[in-house]
Amino acid sequence: MRSRVLWLTLAGCTAPVAGPSPSTSVEAPIVSASTPPNPAALTRPKRPILVGGCLTRCTSPLESATAFARHSANGDGAGLVAHLDTAELVAFGESLGETWARDGEKDAARRAGIEAFVSRWLAESHATDGATAEPQLSRGADAEKATALWSAPSGHRYRLTLGRRGLEWLVRGIERVAE
Repeated sequence: MRSRVLWLTLAGCTAPVAGPSPSTSVEAPIVSASTPPNPAALTRPKRPILVGGCLTRCTSPLESATAFARHSANGDGAGLVAHLDTAELVAFGESLGETWARDGEKDAARRAGIEAFVSRWLAESHATDGATAEPQLSRGADAEKATALWSAPSGHRYRLTLGRRGLEWLVRGIERVAE
């Protein structure tokens, strides 16, 4: 008898089922195969993505360094962020990535920190004419790390350190090089 009650419950029956006593009834929840549950009710709201990631646009260190230089020279902050490893970035001796990772739970603080860095960086490296020089890659023996030298249109020279994250190569370090 118990197996019959269980089977009827799993089958979605809501009618009373005869049991040991006439007053016993079992009601199962109403389930319909034609109306799936609302997916919006099952997922949490999306948070804005604050992590760099250029996907297939930076599968080599040279591609990533070149795109980073192009976005920098053109003043494209959104494109620039896609080529930064915001969890690991060390710029001019300051561990910004570490700070931003700590601020990860506070999206507003993290976003403000990233935007402030991008504004400072673009002010320093941006070219008014949009011209840019290609970075020169000097890849070491390590297949997970590469460096590139870039002469920004502003006249400054930079060493970009790139690191591999999955299939992507992202900028993890920026230092000014003596001219």
